[in-house]
Amino acid sequence: MVNIRKIITHGDAFHLPDVASVVVAAKVFPKATIIRTNSADDLEMAFKTAYECLFIETGYDLDRPFVARLNEIPYSTFGRIWDDYGIDFVKAVLEEHSFPNITPAFAFRIARAIEKRWTYAIDVEATAMPSFEQFPDVAPLTLRYVIESMNPAVESDDGNDAAFREAMRVFRDVLTADILRHAQMFRIGDVVDRAIDNWSGDPIDPVVFDENVNFWREQVCALDALFVVMPWFEEKWQALPVQERPDTWRVRAKAPKEWHGLEAEKFAQATGVADAFSCHYQGYAFSAKSASGAIALARLAAKAHLEAKAAEAANDV
Repeated sequence: MVNIRKIITHGDAFHLPDVASVVVAAKVFPKATIIRTNSADDLEMAFKTAYECLFIETGYDLDRPFVARLNEIPYSTFGRIWDDYGIDFVKAVLEEHSFPNITPAFAFRIARAIEKRWTYAIDVEATAMPSFEQFPDVAPLTLRYVIESMNPAVESDDGNDAAFREAMRVFRDVLTADILRHAQMFRIGDVVDRAIDNWSGDPIDPVVFDENVNFWREQVCALDALFVVMPWFEEKWQALPVQERPDTWRVRAKAPKEWHGLEAEKFAQATGVADAFSCHYQGYAFSAKSASGAIALARLAAKAHLEAKAAEAANDV
């Protein structure tokens, strides 16, 4: 990657695309100096060492033709910056927050998600204002409005620069939070996919997650599984029933009634699982001190449920 030493943008009232662009560039090139100027002499001097400068909305950065993407969404300054540096920005954000296992493919997935959610919206706003004709007295309250409302009422070099940096902070914090949220969601998706791939396909066997995750129901409800198992608090493992559908709390199976409310030795004696720890008083969750213990409990509960259903079906006949 080229070694950028100066990030140069215009020095008058700022707008969302230039604030967003400088946020990304400054993260990717943390040692670069940010220069806001309208001086033709400053720009001409910087252009002499253009190889170490990144120009943003200065007139020197418009060397690429104004074109739309294949999906016909036009580029603004930010779209171009994100194309060039979005993946590097995502990597830098995740590394700063000690996010584990950052692969190029993982960073690319997040960069694409941010492009669709953020970059497209900023580019459309910057290049073709959306229509509010049916509500003539209503103006959109957008991120663009929030950023541009931070311009000082009375312009001055010092006041403008201070406001610009505050606008950068606001945009950086919001974008960073959304990148971390996407990273967590993608990681959860990978954990869920891995657990489903490793599931035996037998309803007696639980779907086993190697991390504690929340957003598993939609995928697991498509299976015939009755229970899931995952790490729990204080180095314990918990088994939870699978809902009948993702949009209901009605479950397919629960712990056998004789387990309800049992803890420690009584629970271990009732189940025959040595490290069985506790069972919810209505059977909606049960736990053990190890993954193997929780899996054994889930199998016992599933087997008991299926045997009870078979007995009911036989009686109906």
